[in-house]
Parts: sequence; C-alpha cells; structure tokens
Amino acid sequence: MNGISGTASEPENSLNRAMLVTVLYRSAGSPAVSGWDNFSDTVEGACYADAVLWASQQGLTGGYGNGLFGTNDPVTREQMTTILWRYAGSPTAEGTASFAEGDSVAFYAAAAVNWADANNIVRPVSGNVFAPKENATRAQAAAVLMNYDRSTHAGPSDASGGGAGILVAYFSRYGNTDYDSEVDATTSASVVLENGRQRGTTERIVRMVAEQVSGDLHLIETVDAYPTDFDDVRDRNHQEIVNGTRPALDSYVDTDGYDVIFVGCPVWASTVPAPVLSFLESQNLSGKTVVPFCTHDGYGAGSSYSAVRSSGPGAVVEQGLAIAASDAASSERTVADWLNALRLPSAGAAGNAQPARGETAIHITIGERELDGVLYDSPMARQFIAQLPQTLSMSNYGGREVYGGIAQAITAEGEGQLHFADGDITYCPGNNTAAIFYSQSSRPNLTMTVYPIGKVTSDLSIFPDLPSWVEITFAIVRGRSACHENPLFFLWTLVLCLALTACGVGQGTAGGGTPPAPAASQVSKAPDNSRPGETPYAAVPAEIPNTSRPEGEPAKGSSTLIVYFTYGENAALADGVDASASASIQLREDGSPTGNTGFVADMIAEATGGKLFSILTAEQYLDNYSDTIDVGQEEKNAGVRPELASRLDGLDSYNTIFLGFPNWWGDMLMALYRFLEEYDLSAKTIAPFVTSGGSGFSGIIRAIEDAEPDAIVLEGLSIYDDHSPRAEGEVADWLTQLGLAGS
Repeated sequence: MNGISGTASEPENSLNRAMLVTVLYRSAGSPAVSGWDNFSDTVEGACYADAVLWASQQGLTGGYGNGLFGTNDPVTREQMTTILWRYAGSPTAEGTASFAEGDSVAFYAAAAVNWADANNIVRPVSGNVFAPKENATRAQAAAVLMNYDRSTHAGPSDASGGGAGILVAYFSRYGNTDYDSEVDATTSASVVLENGRQRGTTERIVRMVAEQVSGDLHLIETVDAYPTDFDDVRDRNHQEIVNGTRPALDSYVDTDGYDVIFVGCPVWASTVPAPVLSFLESQNLSGKTVVPFCTHDGYGAGSSYSAVRSSGPGAVVEQGLAIAASDAASSERTVADWLNALRLPSAGAAGNAQPARGETAIHITIGERELDGVLYDSPMARQFIAQLPQTLSMSNYGGREVYGGIAQAITAEGEGQLHFADGDITYCPGNNTAAIFYSQSSRPNLTMTVYPIGKVTSDLSIFPDLPSWVEITFAIVRGRSACHENPLFFLWTLVLCLALTACGVGQGTAGGGTPPAPAASQVSKAPDNSRPGETPYAAVPAEIPNTSRPEGEPAKGSSTLIVYFTYGENAALADGVDASASASIQLREDGSPTGNTGFVADMIAEATGGKLFSILTAEQYLDNYSDTIDVGQEEKNAGVRPELASRLDGLDSYNTIFLGFPNWWGDMLMALYRFLEEYDLSAKTIAPFVTSGGSGFSGIIRAIEDAEPDAIVLEGLSIYDDHSPRAEGEVADWLTQLGLAGS
C-alpha cells in the first residue's frame, strides 16, 4: 500500500474504490488478466486498470450497476468489509455482529460484517460504533488489511475453508448479436442502457449473482452471431430447438475446478436457448451443483429448468430463479433472497445437509422410503410443526407435485409466491393444502399463492413414479433441530396447540397420533380436477368463498364450453383461400377456414365433448396476417375493444370454460378483453390455451385473472403456431393433467 506521494501517506484521507482493489490485486500477486471491464469511468493503462478488471472478474465488486465502477469514489466501511470478505472466499461466521447500529448495515454486507467482527478484523470507530456508511480512511484500511493478514496467514484461496469454486456462466442475446452503435432499449428489449453503456438484460442479473457469490464470469458465445431482428432470432431459435441443433461455441471454459455452476440465460420459446444446451452438453457436470436462472418477458421459466436438468446428467440441479425483464433493474433484493435460500454444498453429496440454525429437521415417510427435509423457522412453518406427526393423503399432480389437505388451517401470515422450486414444501391457504414440488415441468408458474414452509433435502427421484394417491407422513426428527434443542420451544408448541384447540382450530388426537379427517360438514370433497396451489377444490373449508363447485355440477361434457378467437374465422378472406396463403389459416375437414387456435379448439372439443363458441368481431380483420397483427397493436395501444358479432347464450349451464386465443404483441387480444367484460365468469373454471410463434402466454394469464377475479384460472397450454395441426398429443396430456380429459 503506497503513499499518496514519495513523502506523504495521508492516513486520515478517504480510501477510494480503485485504491482498495489495487491493494488486494497486489496482495494476490498481480495475476495476469485479459479482457475488458465494461466500466465507463476506468481509464485504459491507468495504474489501477488491471486491478479493476481482476476485481470484477473475481466477483469482488461489480461496480454500481449503472456502468460505473466509481474509481475515485470513497469506499464506505461496509463496502470495504464486504470486498475483503469476498476476497477471503465469503467465509461463514457464527453469531451476529455486536455493533450498536447493526440494523443499519446494508443487507449485502451483513454476513461480511458478522465475519469481520467475529475475527477481529474491523474495529469500531469508537466504543461500539461500526459506522457502516462512513468513508473508510487509508489508516483504517491499512489496519484492516494487517488484521486480516494476521488472522489468516494465508492467501485468499486458502481463507475460504475449502469452499466450492463457483462459475457464473451465461448466454445473453446482447453478447451474441452484432448490434450497431445506435441500438438502445427502445429498439431491443434485450438491451438496457446504463449511463450510455449497453448491457444485456440477462447480463444485468448475472452481474448481481456474481457480485454476491464471488463467482467467475463466463459468457457463452456462439461462432455465428444471432440476427438483430427479433423475428429472425425467433425463427432461427425455433428451428434450432425443433431440429435439435447445438450451435458451435466460440468460447470455452474448463469447469473441472468448479463445484457450483450458475447458468443464466433469457427464455426463448418457453425454454433455454440452444447455445446453453451446447455449453451444458459439452461439459462433464457429474457430481457438480448446477443453479439455473433466467430472464423472461412475463411468462416465467417455462421448461428451462427441466431442459438444464436433462442436459446435465449426474448434476444436482438446484432451485432456479426467473425474473421478468421489466423487473431486472430493481431485482437486487430478489436475487439476494434467492441466493440466501440456496444451500450450496461445499463438499459431500446432496441430501446430507444438516438443518440450519432455527430450522427443524423432519422425516418424510412414503411407504418404505424415508426422506429427509427441514421446516423453516417461520410462523407458518411453526404452526405446521405443531401438527406433527401427521399423515396426509396426497395426490400426485401434473408430474410436478404431490399435495393434500392438512387437519388444521394455518392462520399465521407469511410471504407468498406464484412460483416454486424443486423440493419446496409449501402451504396454500386458499385450499388448506400442503404440497411437495419435485419438478419444474413445463409450467413453473402458479395461479394461486403458495407459501414455502420447508424443503426436501433428499433426492427427489422417487416422486415422479408415485401413484395418483399416496399416504405421506411428516414427522419431526428429534435431536436435529436448533429450535427443539431449546426447552422453550416445547413450551411454545404446547401453548400454540392449546390455543388452537381452544379456538376450535385444532382437532388432533391425543398422544401425537395422526389427526382425524375434518368432519364432512367442514370440508368439501375434492373432485378429480383439484389442483394444489391452483384450484381450491381439495379439503376446502366451507367458509372460504368461491372455492367449491355448485351442487350437482357434471365434471365434463355438456357443462364444458370452448370459447376461442382465431384469425381464420375473423378475416375477410378471399374465396378458395387455403393454408398455403398464410401460416395462420387452416382448413377444417368441411373446407371451412379457421386458424391455429381454432384447430386446437376443435381438438379440445373432441376430447372433452364440450361445445364450441367462436368469438367473432363485427368488423373483420384484413386478409394479410402481418397487417392484421399491426391492427391488433393499434387496438392495444389505443385501448380499443372491438364490437362482437357473435353472442353467447346459456352461459349459466357451463362450469368449465376453455379460453383460447393467439398471442398478439405479448397481450390478450382486445376482442378477448371485450368478451370478458361482457360475460361474467365468476365461480367458473377457466382453462386458457394460446397459440404463438414462441412468445407463449407472456403476461396474459395475469390479465385473465384481473379480468375475472372470482373465477378459478387453471394452468394453460401453449402451442407453437406450426405445431397446431399436430397438437393432439399435447392437448391430451394437458387435459389429463387438469383432470378434464374424456367426455
């Protein structure tokens, strides 16, 4: 650590960010670096240039997130501590820092401050005051570095306690497209501008991840760049997915030295782009932990996680994170919470993890198999713990989860979500069910809120082969819970049980046996199409409104209506037109024109015995499909709801409504908005389906829920346009999963 000049050290002056990383870079031996740092305020050839590049590549700091590193900005005491902690390998520390103003420490710095306090590396400025937001002086930084050196007597690679090497690999359209210099966020949703610097949306999240896990960055680059026009990108990607093409890569990384590999990418056509599969399949990931994450345009991860799992046999694929592109700029906290919830292994196989502080270890018994799990230290989880042991009759639904009603409703509040991670144990207040999610499948997004209360830590491979109904017992593992080591926990549990019983909530048996099923007067029996976290038909308390079907409702057939809008029935087509005139026009067996959505609607009607209803607009659309969707965009921008020519009678006789449409401009058609405004679908079950060129539902499911808040919206089916004529298998699988197949 040099002085300011040959004769002055200026110990009480502030240390700037470039100075700090330069000192650490020298401490690491000034390793050779290559590449560029992407910061607009670093000067090529400056004395700190290599240090800044090295620090960003090592994940010690990612700058301010707006294209600036802040080379000349003072470094605060909490920033200094965090950067040094990452340099040390992000070691864990028992306990919480004893400083007086601990609550004012930024969330990203909390673990670092705890570590620095526990190891006497950072001293208070006075008394018990840490002063996290104050600028660090050069003298303070020198003292901290000396304390760190004395506490470790080793280089940074040895200071992590044998922690796993972490790689953050990512594919970004911006990094794989030859954009011109004029591109900005208005011409491409895949690019964001930060103080004049271009950056991909996915890369934005990647840098947040790398910053917090101290991982090495690796951009997955293709030999052939992708087009700048998104329609061309969509077509090329579609062909790559359909043909099983694996694009050649122009980048390489040796993953042998990494135990944990984060894989980030945008969602294209409801799955990972083909170059990500090229990367995964070129690596030996056996025994490694792979953590997927993605950005999307409003329709979630799709089948991304299952695609990663299929392409990395032998790897342990952790719970993923999906962030909408519109939320990328403000997702630091979301990323931090996700990373904190991950239990990344430093050694050993998955399934052997011990419960963290405050968690309760449980056994999950399925037949002769016994799995391990934990329940979290949260109010909702504690109410579930108070009911254990408990045996649930659980249904295996949709190739992704098992669920079943629990004896006592959980009344505590928590933070819910409309997505899940593999291994999640959740509670759904809407239908009083607990669920274990075991596979992302192709539908990771939920339409009812679930609340994570725990996690299965054993291998999940048993679940896909379970029968439709299975008995599963949840029981506490005595002696393996930090909560249960405290006698006060038993007292708290006893008080809670007594309170629940006194309020009429608890109906459990004495002696800790399996609680009896709720009385028939209290619970509605679930029909075959009940869905945890989706439709509140299983073990539904009678007092919850809009959660059960009307008396005497037939499950299928005459009570089923297929409502759809399709271009081929709403366009002013010339006589004799055929499918060769437009990819959006199909001909039925009788020769009448319809569209891709109409074809799928016919398949659903055939499979369910339901009645078809075509939404027809009073004014027909143009005979050119490209011009038509431009009209659709004009309607969307102006909020125009076109008048409808077709009228629906007898709506009360239908209980299940299939609702189909194409995706125009990432939204529901304005004609669909008009239909939902004119017809009240309260208390009905809506099963949406969409045809598109790869955009899927975008945010349309939420639009339907907003338009019909008192309806039950099931998981939808997304079909590629050119798959529509051959989609019978996809339709049949979807209907079976919903419990709506047959007539």
